[in-house]
Amino acid sequence: RFGLTSLPTQISKFVKLQILNIAFNCLDQLPQFKIDLVELNVSCNHLKQIDSITNLYKTLTKLDLSRNFLTSMAPICELVNLQSLNLERNQLTTKKSIPKEIGNLKELKFLNLGSCHICYIPETIGQLEKLEALLLFANKLEELPNEICQLNKLSYLDVSKNAIRLFPDQIFNLASIESLDISYNILEQLPESMIKLHSNSSLTSLSIGPCKLSLLPDDAFGSEEIARFVALKTLDLRGIKIPILPNSIQSLTTLETLIVRSCSLVTFPNFICQLTKLEYLDVSNNLLASIPNEIAQLINLTTLNLSWNKLTSVPETSLQQLTKLHSFSVRENLLTTEIRLNLQPITNAINKLMIDPISPSKALVLQHILYQNNQLKAPTTLTTTTSSTTSSTTSTTTSTSTTSTTSTTGTPTGTPTSTPTINENSINNYTQITNLIVPENILNKMTKLQLKDKIFGVIFGNALGDAIGLSTEFMNREQANFSYGCGLLNFDSFCQDRHRVRWLRGDHTDDTDQMLLILDNVLDHNGNPNITAFARSLLRWANCGFLELGDDGGMGIGSTVAGVLRHSLFSTDPHAAAKEVWVKSGCQGAANGAVMRTSILGIFEFHNIEAVINNTKLFCNTTHADPRCLASCIAITVSIALLLQGETNIKNIVDEAFKRASSIVEDTNELKNHFFVDSLDQLKLDDSQKIGYTYKCLGCGLYALNQNDFVRTLIDISLEAGDADTNGAVAGAIIGCKLGFNALPKLWLNAMPHYNWLYEKANRLCCAMGLN
Repeated sequence: RFGLTSLPTQISKFVKLQILNIAFNCLDQLPQFKIDLVELNVSCNHLKQIDSITNLYKTLTKLDLSRNFLTSMAPICELVNLQSLNLERNQLTTKKSIPKEIGNLKELKFLNLGSCHICYIPETIGQLEKLEALLLFANKLEELPNEICQLNKLSYLDVSKNAIRLFPDQIFNLASIESLDISYNILEQLPESMIKLHSNSSLTSLSIGPCKLSLLPDDAFGSEEIARFVALKTLDLRGIKIPILPNSIQSLTTLETLIVRSCSLVTFPNFICQLTKLEYLDVSNNLLASIPNEIAQLINLTTLNLSWNKLTSVPETSLQQLTKLHSFSVRENLLTTEIRLNLQPITNAINKLMIDPISPSKALVLQHILYQNNQLKAPTTLTTTTSSTTSSTTSTTTSTSTTSTTSTTGTPTGTPTSTPTINENSINNYTQITNLIVPENILNKMTKLQLKDKIFGVIFGNALGDAIGLSTEFMNREQANFSYGCGLLNFDSFCQDRHRVRWLRGDHTDDTDQMLLILDNVLDHNGNPNITAFARSLLRWANCGFLELGDDGGMGIGSTVAGVLRHSLFSTDPHAAAKEVWVKSGCQGAANGAVMRTSILGIFEFHNIEAVINNTKLFCNTTHADPRCLASCIAITVSIALLLQGETNIKNIVDEAFKRASSIVEDTNELKNHFFVDSLDQLKLDDSQKIGYTYKCLGCGLYALNQNDFVRTLIDISLEAGDADTNGAVAGAIIGCKLGFNALPKLWLNAMPHYNWLYEKANRLCCAMGLN
C-alpha cells in the first residue's frame, strides 16, 4: 500500500512466493506473473483489464479484485483452480461482462459479485457445483436463472437490493442452503417452493421484506410446510403488509430472532409468546394497541422493540419477569404513565446498564431510547438490580481495570468497570507543552475541571457520534427506519451486515482514528504540527491501523483520501499531492474526509483563533484541497475554540464561524444554506449522489451546536442515514464540547471497547495543556 503504479521487476525473483497482497495502490494493469501465486489481492486499485492474469491458471486459488474498474471478468474464467473470487464494486454493466465461460470455474466455493451494476447472470452459473457462497447484493438484476437452483452445495445466498419480481420456483429446495436473503427487491409473489416446500432442514436465516407483497398468503406458512424449517433461527419479514401474522409461525420453535417491523400489524399475536427461544423481537412501526401478559413467557428475550405503535400501556408486571432483557424501546407511542422496570445488569461490560451515581435525578440516558415522544406526565424511572459484586459501579472515579470483551475482530483495550466521569485526579503525569498551556485569563472564566470536561467531551463525543452513526452508514432513511424501527438505536441493536460486522460493538471508525492521528502528531512534535510526519502516519495507519488495538489496517477510508494516499508525492509533499488529485477531479471533489477529523484542532491553542485556523489549514490541505472542505473545517474548529473560551451565546459562535468560513469560498450562499438550518430535513443527508459532501457534515455539526440533548441529537442524525458516522462524529464533538463529558450517555460510554485507551489520549492532551 505505497501508491505503486507498477510492480517492481525484482518481484519475479521470489520464485517461492505464494501469497501477494498489493491492495490500495494505483495499479492500472497487472504484469505477466512469472511466479506460481496461490493467493492474490489487488483490491482498491485502478485496474480496468486483467488479461495477463491468465498466466496463473494452474496455481491461483484465491483472487480479490474488489473495488477496481473492471468491465469484464472473461480472463478470470480461465483460472480453472480458483476457489475464492471477490469482484465486489466493479463495473460489470453489460451482458458480456459475465460470460457463459464462468461455468468453467468448477472449483469455485466463494463468489462475491455485489455492487457491480450487474443486470444479467448466465445460465452456466449452475455448473459451479462446489459453490457454497454466492453474493449478488446491490445490483440491477430483474431475474435469476433457474439454473441457480442446481447449486446443491450452496449454503449462503444474498440477492438483496435488486429489482427482482419473481424468484426461481425451486430456490427454497436448495439442498444445503442455510442463509437466504431476498430482501429489498420488488417481489410480487413468493416462490412456489416456499409455499409447496419439499424439505429444508438446513435453513437458519431467512430475510424476505421489504418488497411489493401486499400480504403474506396463509399457505406460505401453512402448518405442514413451515414445520419443515426445523432449524430456522432468524426470520425477517419487515415491510410486508400482513395485518394478521399467520398462526403457523408458532411452529418455528427454534426461532431466536423475529422481525415484523412496518408490517401494519393490528394485533400482537399471542402465539409469539410460545416461541420461548426468542432473543430478539421487533414489532415496531405497526398499529398495535396492546401487548399480551403472556409476553412473560419469552424468558430468553434480550431485545424488545415496541416503538412507533399505538400503545397506551404495557404489561409492566410481565415485562419485569424478562430477566435477560437489556434493550427495550417504546418510543413514539401513547403512554401516559411511567414504567418501572428492574433490568438485570449484563455481565459482559460492553452491554452493562448503569445509572449515573452523581446525578440520579437526571433520569438515566436510556430514557431517551425508551420513552421519547410519548405523553408521560411525570419523569420515568429506570432502576437497575445490582448485587454486592456490582455495587462498585457507584464510584465517581474511572477505574483503570478492564473487562475483556469478545468479538470476531480487533482487540478490546478495556471498558470502564465504573461509571465514567472526569475528576480532579484523573490526569497522569505527561509532559506539559509550553505553547499549548492554557493562559490564566481563560482560567478566570472556568476552572481546570470544567475545561477538562469540555475537552474530554470533544474527544469522546466525536468517538460516540462516529460509533452510533455506523449503525446507518450508507443506508437511506427508509432503510434506516426499517432496520431500527424509527428509534431503537444502541450498540446491541446494530444491523449486523457485511459492512457493520467488521467493527467491534461500540467501536469508532476511521473518522475518530484520523482525528487521533492529528492529536498524536501535534503532541509528538512539541505542539507544532508536522505535516509530512502526519502524512507518513496516515499511510502507516491505512496499512496497519492501530497495532495496539489489534487492527490489521485502516477501515472505512474514503475515495478522496485513498486517492491522495496513492499519490507518489504524498509522503514528502502531501499538500501538492492533494492539490493535484483535486485538479484531476475537475476541481469538483469536496468530500467530508477532512472535516470528519478536524474537531481536535479546535482545542490546540483554542485561545488564539488565528492559530486554530492556521493549524486547520495545514491538516485539511493534507488530503483535501477544495476551498469548501477548508471552509467546513474552519467553521467547526472555530466553533469548538469559542466554546472552550467560555462563549455561551450560540448566535455569536455561529456568526463568527460563518465570518471565518465565508472568507475562504466564493459562493457564500451555498455555505449559508448549510450553516443556518432549522431541521435535519433541510440537509437531505441521504441524498445518494451527495452523502459525502462536506457541507452536509458541516450542517450536522452546526445543527448539534443548537441542541441540548446528546442522545436525541445523535439518534436523529443517525436515522437520517447517509454518511452517518461522519455526520455523527462532527456533531458529537460539538455537542460534546457544549455539554461536557459528564453529560455524555453512560450506557454508550460503557459500550466502548477501547475506552481506557482513548481516555489516556485525552489525559495526555490535558496534561500538555497544563490542566493537571
